[in-house]
Amino acid sequence: MRIAMSTVAIMTLLGACTKAEPVDMAPVPTPAAVPAAEPTPPAAAPVPALAVRRFLHVEGDVTLDNAPAKDGLAIGDSSAITTGKDSFAVITLEPGSVIEIRAQSSLKLGANERAKLSLKLLTGAVWSFIPKGASYEVDAPNAVAGVRGTAFFVEVGKRKDTYICACSGDVAIQTADTKSFNKVVSSPKDDHKGFVFTAKGKKQAVKKAPRHNHTDAQKLTLMPYMEAVKPQP
Repeated sequence: MRIAMSTVAIMTLLGACTKAEPVDMAPVPTPAAVPAAEPTPPAAAPVPALAVRRFLHVEGDVTLDNAPAKDGLAIGDSSAITTGKDSFAVITLEPGSVIEIRAQSSLKLGANERAKLSLKLLTGAVWSFIPKGASYEVDAPNAVAGVRGTAFFVEVGKRKDTYICACSGDVAIQTADTKSFNKVVSSPKDDHKGFVFTAKGKKQAVKKAPRHNHTDAQKLTLMPYMEAVKPQP
């Protein structure tokens, strides 16, 4: 009897030990998805600085050192520029300067003892708007016009006569011999004082001439370029 009772007790103990505990079947929460990192945009390429001496606008057949010119093209210190028929160009040679090169013009840039920037005009016409303090001249076959802050127009005729108009400000004008004419022409109120210079052999002649081939309406078309190159304060 004791053995039976012991056996029952043992079986009871074993049943208690092997009885399964209830398992919590609640779903395990899924970890929140980690968003993918945004791709880092590539660094912006630096914008190249515009050359001080460059073409602001090119229209038609224009060349720089015998190669086609285009807007924004840099101009060298001793470059040659030509414009064909029905063509023109607008350039800047220093901050605040605008120079219109008319059709069928040929010129070469350089420097000399008179001016830090000399534009030698062989044929055609140029209209120069130069800021104060500049050292600039246009050297034509029979005369030279130099400025330090003004506007003037120079045209070389078919017979190599030279027309110069002091449009505004003070323009230093002299003949090639430096003796026939050598003075500063003042146009404080946009007076457009013009002269024609001719030569017969070694003798040079000068006579006054009215304004021609450059108008206020044409100047207005150049105003956007003047604004574009205006020195920043």
